[in-house]
Amino acid sequence: MRSVRSDAQGLAGLNEQTLGEALRVCEEVASRDRSNLYLVSRYLLDRRRYDAFIAMYAVMRVIDDFVDSIADVETLTNARREAHLRELSRWRERILAAHAGTPQGGPLDVALCSALSAFPIPLVVWSDFLDAMAYDLGHVRFVTPESFLRYAEGAAAAPTTIFVFLLTADASGDEQPSVEGVFPRYEVRDLGDGFDVAACGRDLGIFAYIAHILRDVSADLRLGRRGRIYIPESDLALSGLSEADFRAIVSAAQTQCRASWNRQQHVDLISTAVNDVLKGASISMSDVDFVIDSGSDVLDGRSISNCGFLGAMGGHHKEESRVEEDGLWALTYAANKVAGGSASVGLVVAYS
Repeated sequence: MRSVRSDAQGLAGLNEQTLGEALRVCEEVASRDRSNLYLVSRYLLDRRRYDAFIAMYAVMRVIDDFVDSIADVETLTNARREAHLRELSRWRERILAAHAGTPQGGPLDVALCSALSAFPIPLVVWSDFLDAMAYDLGHVRFVTPESFLRYAEGAAAAPTTIFVFLLTADASGDEQPSVEGVFPRYEVRDLGDGFDVAACGRDLGIFAYIAHILRDVSADLRLGRRGRIYIPESDLALSGLSEADFRAIVSAAQTQCRASWNRQQHVDLISTAVNDVLKGASISMSDVDFVIDSGSDVLDGRSISNCGFLGAMGGHHKEESRVEEDGLWALTYAANKVAGGSASVGLVVAYS
């Protein structure tokens, strides 16, 4: 990967205390969502690599949170959308300034400038990320796989490319000014083995993003008026699915995993999950043909324990079946009932 050299002259105006305070702010921001990248970064033994990661990730986190805070982009007026796009443009200017060694003064700017002077991440990575954020301000659907991949290269591949760069870069021998004196500049060396940082970061990021999308399909469908669907419309059409079909097929929900629920019982948690999944599918309980539940009499401490949960599961006056201790078996059972033509819509509830 060819990197663009930055002018680190702006670092001369910094001091160790200023940079230390900036990195503390970055640590707070970067750790906020406890992402996989952040958790893995804590195993970096080289402090410079870790500091560089939290500085760059914090900037991306703040920008992404800014865009995600907009409840429904489809209801934005043109004036509001333009105002949000201008904010993204200001971030583009701040990143360019940090890359040039002349940070604008905020703690994230200071830390980013220091990080980029040691690890010169190509500007195209940042540009792709900001382009994806701008796309989010005007779209909640993707027409083709190509449009989704272009978006994913910024939204997901950008942070993973940065992480791979930090993992694989070696000290080049070129010294850079630092608040601590001088330190080596890190570059990814061509070892002649065909390794490509950009391609590795892209593929890793898109793979992880697709897994993330599949995990959060139901939650994404509840965003805004129409929800967000990341599966391209052309792919749905190839499968003979309308958007309504897709919503009904993929809707899923679960309660948060906790060590204990002091104020809520099984019936409360089941009811919450059922309501969420129905909302995600844009259907009501009257649309459900049958219910299959999967729990454990042993863990519940009584025989036929599902009888106490039928109301929460919506199982009254419907065909209801029980599969002991195996939610995947219950799902397979439901899928075969639908495939066999005996029903159209089934609700599977697994709990313990």
